[in-house]
Amino acid sequence: MSKGSKRGKRYRIKEYRRITKWDKVKANLSGFNWKLLLILLGTTAFFVLVFEISILFEFAPIYPIYMGLLLAAVAAYALLNRGLGSDIPEKSQLSDKMTDTEKDAYLARLIRDKNIAKKLLLVIIPLLIVFAYDTMRLFVFEGMFR
Repeated sequence: MSKGSKRGKRYRIKEYRRITKWDKVKANLSGFNWKLLLILLGTTAFFVLVFEISILFEFAPIYPIYMGLLLAAVAAYALLNRGLGSDIPEKSQLSDKMTDTEKDAYLARLIRDKNIAKKLLLVIIPLLIVFAYDTMRLFVFEGMFR
């Protein structure tokens, strides 16, 4: 038998696991933050429930209260987050007039403020959903059933 001949060699057959779409879905969902989703759904349900009870009992100031709460939360988010960006500068990008301890303190405060701003989204998003729900209820669903 010559060296190039493949007849005398034994081949091991490797078993490859077939990757399905479900495996990709499971891999993507393994890093999903379920606790945050449950908090968001609970907060949304709370705001919708309070809104509906207020409408049921004809508590008219609920609109300005929710609008003021939303305005305050968005303003606090913009101030704490230093705008709408999510960039955190490196030490080298900060002013040369600052000392290293001032730079460290500034970066620590910036990270703390951005974490607080992230938590404000748990108030902003449900309030936006409440207003979207109310708008849909008033203009879309109300016209469908007349």
